[in-house]
Amino acid sequence: MSETVPQEALDMVGKDLVPPLTFEVEKGAIRKLAEAVEDPNPLYIDAEYAKKSKHGAVIAPLLMVTTLGAPELQAALMTKIPVGAKKNGIVKGFDVDFFQPMKAGDEITVTCKVTNVDGKEAKMGFMINITTVREFTNQNGEVIARETMSAARW
Repeated sequence: MSETVPQEALDMVGKDLVPPLTFEVEKGAIRKLAEAVEDPNPLYIDAEYAKKSKHGAVIAPLLMVTTLGAPELQAALMTKIPVGAKKNGIVKGFDVDFFQPMKAGDEITVTCKVTNVDGKEAKMGFMINITTVREFTNQNGEVIARETMSAARW
C-alpha cells in the first residue's frame, strides 16, 4: 500500500505557516554579521560613509534578511504541518529575490505562506515536500525581499 500526503497537510496550502513577525534591524547586528563573514564593506560598518551613499544609512548584508524569523519558521516546519509519524526534516534549498536594501533602523515584517505540499517515494521512504514563500516588508510597506524555500519531511 503506497503512502499519501495527509489531507490536513494539503489543507495548509495558502495558509500562513507562522503569524506575521516584526523585527528591528539593529546597526550593531549588521556590524556583527559583517565582521563574522569578514566583509569590510563600509556600507555595513561605517555610518558616515553610508550616510553619504545613495542609501543614506548603514545597510545590511543581503543574506541577513533570511535570518529574520528563521527559528520560528524552522520550528513551524517541524510542528505545524501535519505529516503523521514523520519525524525527520531538512531544508532542501531556497531562492531569494532582493528588491532593495535593508537599512539600520528599519522595521521588517516577515510573513510566511505554505504554497505547495506534495509527496513522493524516495530512497528513505515516502517524503513529503513543502514549499513556503516568506515576504519581507519594511515599515513603509515596501517589499524588500521574497524567499521561496523547499523542505522535506520523512
